[in-house]
Amino acid sequence: MYLSLIKNINSINKKYIFISIFLLAVIVLSFPSGIYTGLTGKDEYYLSFRVVLEMLESQQWFIPFLDEAPRLRKPPLLYWLGYFWSELIGFSLYKLRLLSCILTSIFIITLLEIANEIFLLFSKNKIGLRNTNLILLAALLLSNFVIITEGRRFMLDIPVNVFSALSLLCFLKAKIFATEKFPRDFSKYFWISVGFILLSFGFLIKGPIVFIFCGSGIISLCLANFIYFNNLKNFVSNYKNVIFLLLIIGISFLLMFAWFWIAKNQFAAEFAAVLEEELSARNFFEINLKPFISIILIAFPFSIFGIYLIYLKAKKYIKNRRKILNSKTKFLFIWLLLNLLPYCFIKSFERYLVAAIFPLILLVVIYFPILIKSKICRRLSSIILVLIYALFCVFIYYFQLNSAFSFIENFIIAATLFLFIYYWNFRQNKFDYVKKFASLLLLWNVILCILFPALNINFIPSNIINIVQDKNVIYYKGPQPAMLSIITKKANLHYNLFKNKDIKNIQKNIKNKTIIFVENENLKAFFHNINRINRLQKNNKNNKNNQIKIHYLGNYQTLTTKGSGIKFIDFNNDKTAIMESIKSRNIRKLQKTIFYFEISNN
Repeated sequence: MYLSLIKNINSINKKYIFISIFLLAVIVLSFPSGIYTGLTGKDEYYLSFRVVLEMLESQQWFIPFLDEAPRLRKPPLLYWLGYFWSELIGFSLYKLRLLSCILTSIFIITLLEIANEIFLLFSKNKIGLRNTNLILLAALLLSNFVIITEGRRFMLDIPVNVFSALSLLCFLKAKIFATEKFPRDFSKYFWISVGFILLSFGFLIKGPIVFIFCGSGIISLCLANFIYFNNLKNFVSNYKNVIFLLLIIGISFLLMFAWFWIAKNQFAAEFAAVLEEELSARNFFEINLKPFISIILIAFPFSIFGIYLIYLKAKKYIKNRRKILNSKTKFLFIWLLLNLLPYCFIKSFERYLVAAIFPLILLVVIYFPILIKSKICRRLSSIILVLIYALFCVFIYYFQLNSAFSFIENFIIAATLFLFIYYWNFRQNKFDYVKKFASLLLLWNVILCILFPALNINFIPSNIINIVQDKNVIYYKGPQPAMLSIITKKANLHYNLFKNKDIKNIQKNIKNKTIIFVENENLKAFFHNINRINRLQKNNKNNKNNQIKIHYLGNYQTLTTKGSGIKFIDFNNDKTAIMESIKSRNIRKLQKTIFYFEISNN
């Protein structure tokens, strides 16, 4: 029965498999993405959301603005996509994140097609990846930590790799690595042209990072000694082809740098300052091995299987002292290494490495029937996942944050844990892959849809949302309330400091009474700056009576995102508060107090 099912699956046209996987990925990723107390990070709520909102408010899209200043720190394409997407279907947290979910689903489908092309390239009988293996690869990608978390956030990291992966796929489709001759039609010109143009689009998402995944894949094919150079030699020996390549590369460079040139001409001083700051912040050529540790986290839980595979290969080599890697395995190991190496010479976050998971996960797919039999891999990965799941549950139930849970939600939380432990550990039948990955995917989604939102991180009381609906809003220093802009659909303004150059803007924005939010640790600096501005105004004959008045409205407490992602407690600085909260079984000690005032200048 199973063999006939496998035969039927493998006989299905691949395009139907791809369409099904794409739709499933969109549904799985987008389902909890509209919960505003769900997973987020400062780069998303402080920058990405607010840039798109300010573009919508001003109807100026070509050069994005943030806090009434040009947003030159990042290229504009993702903000353009967010702007036109919002103009097309409307703006909300769910709708904007739906764009990210679609891009992530395209990324998964592109990686599947790349895997299929690689298998076509390396197999002697020119058979690509079977449908069952495509489904297995899709399951590993979709249930991976970085895809399931970053894939639903409106961030730069996955979109830039979408274009990088698409460009690599185009170069593979152009048959520049194939053993057979170039096709006689013009398809090679089409694929090469599209590949370079997609690279330029990726550059407009996040700059040079777009070249890492695509470039490392091409170089890996060269280093693995599987490129037959006859096609390339024949191609470049024709002067018409050389002219074509130079032309398409020139067009691509024009697409890459035209926006930067225009922005530099319009905002020369700001552009120079941002460029200098970015170059100094990246710590170029300061060697660090953090990426080799980070890949374990972002490829979790399948990084454990990858480490075990490396161990098996090393053990076999030590024992036999002979060649142990076939062509595909050699290529994928080189590709993984080249994906990680550039990040050893630049300061980066773990999520930048999202594309590096692909060669590692493809390695796991190739050897999955062997790796899944390992009790060490299954038990270790499940223990870590169960501990993460249990920590959320203990935190929620200990601090009595489960009051909003219904009977059904409590049942789902318990049943999910049981099903995951049962299928991931104890079901040894090789036909149970679907149930294994379904239980893992369910575990991730319960964490992201039920447990994490129950922590009420970045929660905003409804009365505050009502207060600010028709008023100007300023965030002072810390950008809290984090999700207020996305909820009220107003960009609002944020001031790190009340500098001299900000005074005119502040006065302009508080003429009709403004609500300003201040975190408790910034209260002293806030009052100091207000008094300083009033003193400057008092000494100014033209604005002598134009003093800023402050009216205290109230405060509230909430857990807040610490930096990016899942972190909401600073274990280095909050040790005393953690111990006091545990003893009193009261979460208030871990919460941040947000004060809000009404300020006016009349």
